[in-house]
Amino acid sequence: FYHANWGDAVLGVDAVHPEPKYLSECYDRLGRYAEWLSTQRDPDRSGMCIVINHFETGQEYMSRYQAVNPRADEDGWKDTTRLQAIDATVYVYLLHQAMARLATRLGHADQAKDWASRAAFVGKAIQERMWDEQGGMYSDVDPATGKRTGVKAAVCFYPLMTDLVSEAQVDAMLKHLTDP
Repeated sequence: FYHANWGDAVLGVDAVHPEPKYLSECYDRLGRYAEWLSTQRDPDRSGMCIVINHFETGQEYMSRYQAVNPRADEDGWKDTTRLQAIDATVYVYLLHQAMARLATRLGHADQAKDWASRAAFVGKAIQERMWDEQGGMYSDVDPATGKRTGVKAAVCFYPLMTDLVSEAQVDAMLKHLTDP
């Protein structure tokens, strides 16, 4: 299993090669995937997506996992790490936005509203729970404590791929990139 930006990937394929049958098939499958993410990776309905081991994100052996499990590097593929991950949560947000666009395109107006509502719920979690105003950076969250981990990693910039980030947040984040 690997978290990725599947919603934008489908929108990208559709942009260069629109095919209604393909789009409909993708919509159904991405919908099942989104439901799985909601039930299995956000069981407490926080709006944040849980990662269970460091191999799921392409960010292996990083301190972000050790912030919630000191043995994360040793545990390997075991599902002993629980991290409400900023990267995976951004992917969920983008997936729900993509699903809303796909639903509209396929003529499912009620479903489009539902997906947009889901995206707004996840976006609110990103902004309210994962943004650290004082630190000027987004962060993963420890689901055991509900607190941001404060670990700075490249994935903390992933919200820049969304429409969520304010100009002030961009400025705060850029300071991290220019700090010698």
